[in-house]
Amino acid sequence: MKRRQILKLLGASPLATLLLACESPVPRKDTIVTGTVIDQDGMPLKGVPFNFNGDKKTGSSGVPTFSVDAVTDSLGQFKISQHVPKGTDSTWFFLERNEEIIPIFSEITINGNYKVSMEKDGKYQELHGDFFEIPRDKWGKTITFNFKYKKI
Repeated sequence: MKRRQILKLLGASPLATLLLACESPVPRKDTIVTGTVIDQDGMPLKGVPFNFNGDKKTGSSGVPTFSVDAVTDSLGQFKISQHVPKGTDSTWFFLERNEEIIPIFSEITINGNYKVSMEKDGKYQELHGDFFEIPRDKWGKTITFNFKYKKI
């Protein structure tokens, strides 16, 4: 039986029924963010850090609901698995900065030494930022980001 029908049977007001019926439920499955990082020669990059986090909107800012870090392994691969908690309004995936592996970003150029590209439709396209919003319809699914770091 649907939540709306149950609330009606229990005598909930029509307004409360409408508001609860409109809530978009959080998926029960983990959201998995995975991918690979390679250099310009196709070799894996180890130790590249990433972050997957979420927040709940409160006024003009957000309150964190979760934050998970990961780094690439010796094969250049990373995987973050996280259940998006109830109350989360938005989720974000960040390319983190690690001075020892890759210097701090300066827009799309990393400290004048690297450009970062992301695979899209089988081709690598240059990035113009270091974070991506993961839309609600992707929560509870697997999202793959593949990156290439090219020395310039």
